[in-house]
Amino acid sequence: MKQLQFEYVNMDGLKRDLSRIAKFCRANMVSSCVFRIFAETAKDDRITIITDTIRAMIPQAVYIGCTTNGNIYNGDLATGDIIVSCTAFEYASTEVEVLQYDMPKERQTAVVKDLKEKLASRPWVKAVEILVAINSVSFTDFCVEIETVDPEICVYGGGAFGNDDAHQEGAVFSSGGEYTTHGVVFLLLGGDDFHCKTMHITGWKPLGRVLKITKAEGGILSEINFEPAYNTFNRYLNIPNDENFFTNTLEFPLFFQHRGMDILRAPIACLEDGSLIMSSDVEENVNARLAYGDPWTILNSVRESGLEIQKFQPQFFVLFSCAARRSFWGDVDLDKETLPFQSIAPTTGFFTTGEFLRTGDIMNLHNVTLVVCAMREGELEDHYTESFEIRRISLTVRCR
Repeated sequence: MKQLQFEYVNMDGLKRDLSRIAKFCRANMVSSCVFRIFAETAKDDRITIITDTIRAMIPQAVYIGCTTNGNIYNGDLATGDIIVSCTAFEYASTEVEVLQYDMPKERQTAVVKDLKEKLASRPWVKAVEILVAINSVSFTDFCVEIETVDPEICVYGGGAFGNDDAHQEGAVFSSGGEYTTHGVVFLLLGGDDFHCKTMHITGWKPLGRVLKITKAEGGILSEINFEPAYNTFNRYLNIPNDENFFTNTLEFPLFFQHRGMDILRAPIACLEDGSLIMSSDVEENVNARLAYGDPWTILNSVRESGLEIQKFQPQFFVLFSCAARRSFWGDVDLDKETLPFQSIAPTTGFFTTGEFLRTGDIMNLHNVTLVVCAMREGELEDHYTESFEIRRISLTVRCR
């Protein structure tokens, strides 16, 4: 497996980089080729330029992509607003396939059922990577239905980010469909020699008093402690109910237990009556607390996770990190938790509006979480020398 990444600058640079990739594929008998295209700007003509050029120059390749809150390039924050990464698989047994669906809320269950039917006829699949346009819709039905996918298959991914300030919705696109703000893309990966491992990192701690969720239905959280749910964010955090509500609450999610797992969940939007639209259902009579990010807890979690996943001997990482984590660290210190993965293997990814991960038999849409997927072709080596490094850890960390 070979990972090749570049930032889009102009057409000349794009053709030069794709020519280099095409030459590598021919010289190394590459079996499959997957491009991931992450763009900060929605409705961007450059996306069409990139996808059309990939189709023309490397017609055997597949691609997936979405809009983002920033991109992870070689483990660090990309300086440009569009990155392209190419994963070239070198084992003949490795297979890939892209599926894309139109998926308004009422079709979530039907879409996943169709996916499961396709997986049943594709026993080679070992991983399902998800890109989805969330856009203020609850994904509980989606998560519940996808839990029954074969437990041997890794299921993970991220939500496309929309720019609220510019009134743009998050969007996805792929070689299996068109650019859309109400769709989902599935990348199927597998084969006898393909291996995948996933994990998630939080580091956020609960703070303040215990709050009781006293009224909730589906993805609408109406009351906390018998008053409008919005009052909690206004009283303790002084967050107004305006067009910036989503952005302002990202760093201070609700912390509670859901089916035996600690979950962070940030409101997507606030209604006029003070009810909150959540990314997934919240149960009534659950105790919750507001949470905040603790830098050293986060870095310790990164270190522990990195040392553990190093044993897997990854050849490539794709990261799905919540936009709240970018906001928390700031662009200067952001690399503290993403760059260490680059010390093991090439690392790409993006900053999301929500992170999907199935852990055991539970599928969750997380918030304020870093989901890590590691991939490898071939078996473990007897002599493996890569070491996980957290760099510049002695620098002062900005804490809010």
